[in-house]
Amino acid sequence: MPQPPLAVLAFMGFEWVVDMPLRVGDTIHSRSKTTIKRSMRDGGVIVEERQVINQRGEVVQHGKFTFLVAKRPA
Repeated sequence: MPQPPLAVLAFMGFEWVVDMPLRVGDTIHSRSKTTIKRSMRDGGVIVEERQVINQRGEVVQHGKFTFLVAKRPA
C-alpha cells in the first residue's frame, strides 16, 4: 500500500556540486536516494542524495539535502 507523502517541517541544509555545465537543449533527469533516516519523538531527519543526469548519462550535478519531517499518523 502506498505511503502518504512526508510533511517537511524544515529544510535544514544542502551541499551541491556542479560537475559540468548544462547547455540549452540538454535533456536532464534526476535520481534520488534516501541515505539517512534518523527517528525523533515527533518526526525525524531525512538525508537524500540527488543526481542530475544529462542525455549522455553524465552526472552534471549532485548533492545532499537534509529535511526535518513530521511523524506520519499511525
